[in-house]
Amino acid sequence: MKTVITRVLLILTMVGVDLCAISQGKYLETVKVTDSIYVFKPKIDWTHSNGVAIIGSDGVFFIDTYIESTYAAEAIKRLKEITKLPIKYVLNTHWHYDHVIGNYEFKKAFPGCKFIMHDSTYKYVNKMVKPYIDSDFVSTKQTIAQLEKEIKQKKTGNGAELTGAMLPFWDWQLREANEYYKNYRPLQLVNADITFSDTLTFRWGSQTIQMIYLPEAGHSEGDVIAWIPEKKVVITGDIVVAPTPYNTHKKSYGMLKALQRIIDMSPAIIIPGHGVVEYDQSYINLEKEAFIAYVRETENAIKNNIPIKEASAYIKLDDLDYKFTGDDDVKKWAYRSFFKNHVIVEIYKLNGKL
Repeated sequence: MKTVITRVLLILTMVGVDLCAISQGKYLETVKVTDSIYVFKPKIDWTHSNGVAIIGSDGVFFIDTYIESTYAAEAIKRLKEITKLPIKYVLNTHWHYDHVIGNYEFKKAFPGCKFIMHDSTYKYVNKMVKPYIDSDFVSTKQTIAQLEKEIKQKKTGNGAELTGAMLPFWDWQLREANEYYKNYRPLQLVNADITFSDTLTFRWGSQTIQMIYLPEAGHSEGDVIAWIPEKKVVITGDIVVAPTPYNTHKKSYGMLKALQRIIDMSPAIIIPGHGVVEYDQSYINLEKEAFIAYVRETENAIKNNIPIKEASAYIKLDDLDYKFTGDDDVKKWAYRSFFKNHVIVEIYKLNGKL
């Protein structure tokens, strides 16, 4: 159900306003990273990926396009307030809905722009995104009904209590789902014009944009990062996400390799798939630490013959967990549901214990 895939399970938490934001819109805040790089960051992270604009001498290179047309349209509007140059290329870092659905809005606004994806992303857009688009209107209505039920019962679909910040967060989800349904715009699939298998490099004004495929498949089948060596800026797609990590693809070892590859690049600025722009490596190192720790402790639980139903309670990494969640109930729920529990299930399966 779409509720599970996008509006509940992919929406993890509300985060604070980015301190570098230069203006606020209805859905997005504009973050100036450098004179030529801007991030259009959702005020509410996770459902909608960060959109990134790299301005060249005669056009704009844009990265990732959100899950709803309303967000994509606002990003385009806000970009036009910064530059009159057209978007010439759009890169989708992977096929997940929150990074590609808005392609249609960009194509309408800039008919001449070309869309770039990894080879496997192109295939998965056809396989997975097309059915999603075809069912979007009906599933949005189902989402609203599910959220109304969960709010009334004060429980998630999986039975978790809606406590603390969770209930107002669910209320926000319902408001936005109703607004989206009321102002629904039919979607169309926009797939790649350009695909590549390993790397693709553009000279973009005074900058170089290196699109690099990460074969570790840590987050998806076709993870791509964008590296701007002159600025030491990396746009990571969902290899890096904040404020809590997750392991929805259940590829912990792949994520560790992908994170290490980015760390080894020594970036000065990290633009994550979701969350605030990072101006050092503190968060990516913490994310790596979390994957290492949970893989290790899950392997220890298996060695000690702990049944999987007891593993989550058995593994105690409270100090590490608190660095991500603090006392926020939404973050705790997200961290447990989409990172901790996923790692545990994955490692038990890999060891033949599930």
